[in-house]
Amino acid sequence: MSKKKETLKIILQMSTARRCCYLIFLLLSIGSLSAQGTQGLGFSLLGNGTAYEVSIGSAMGTHIEIPEQYNGLPVMRIAEYGFTGLNNMLSIDIPNSVVDIGLRAFMLCPNLTSIVIPNSVTIIESSAFYGSGLTSITISNSVTNIESFTFSECISLSLINIPDSVLNIGIAAFRGCTSLTSVYIPNSVTNIGNNAFSGCSNLTIYAEVESQPPGWNPNWNPDDRPVIWGYVSTEEEVPEMITTELMGNYPNPFNPETSIKFSLSYESNLRIDIYNPKGQKIKSLIDGNYKAGEHSVIWNGRDDNGMSVSSGIYFYRMVTDDYVSVKKMMLLK
Repeated sequence: MSKKKETLKIILQMSTARRCCYLIFLLLSIGSLSAQGTQGLGFSLLGNGTAYEVSIGSAMGTHIEIPEQYNGLPVMRIAEYGFTGLNNMLSIDIPNSVVDIGLRAFMLCPNLTSIVIPNSVTIIESSAFYGSGLTSITISNSVTNIESFTFSECISLSLINIPDSVLNIGIAAFRGCTSLTSVYIPNSVTNIGNNAFSGCSNLTIYAEVESQPPGWNPNWNPDDRPVIWGYVSTEEEVPEMITTELMGNYPNPFNPETSIKFSLSYESNLRIDIYNPKGQKIKSLIDGNYKAGEHSVIWNGRDDNGMSVSSGIYFYRMVTDDYVSVKKMMLLK
């Protein structure tokens, strides 16, 4: 049975009162997300006044949700230096209205560990993620240029996709990405800049082309990291990489227990804790050393004192040596 069908079955088995409670919680949850999405953000009109760009306006929480519209107009750009140096930001949702991520928009955000670039984005400007805490990133297949210094000094970055829409990889685009172990370069890439992969001490490069194109700078791979030319997926697979990630919980909503799934790219100290809506820690699920791989842990809806907690929205937080993520779940009784 699919997850959707199982969730629907759980809802249908509820009493009328409980279904009403669920809908109220859902609406409150959506409402709180919407409020959080605009609170503290700054918006500025672009060009001819038909769209907005967004930036950090005032102190923000750990999770930021950017709305698709503001004052009836689309939000189309992440401003230059928009979120630079935001230490407490753990995650951000970029809507499908955004087409441009500005210069140094997320530079030096040490706790921003993963991000998904929506397909609407066609431009990622220079140094957009310079020195951030990214461990993985998914680039949309609309992006044509990875500009200079875009991911430089992202020392925790271990997984990145380069889609076949990309034509150019700029100067020092991945310089100093010491955790990056493999990268696939499609044959669409005709230009690679100087020092693009310098300082990537653990990297193996998989190139779809048979030999180095003339548009690739002679010093694009200055450390002579191994290159596998003429990569064909049916013959040589890029090694599958496990990323460090808090994947989610299922079922959600749940009663009486739920399984929280997570993965580790390498052996690490690990904590997973449960928090109530007031931000108070009520339960420690994991506190110790875990090996690399995919794992799961069960929460039975009880606190550290063994007491059953009430219905409501709860948060679970995963912390490793270089990764932090928070997600939300709902307990219904």
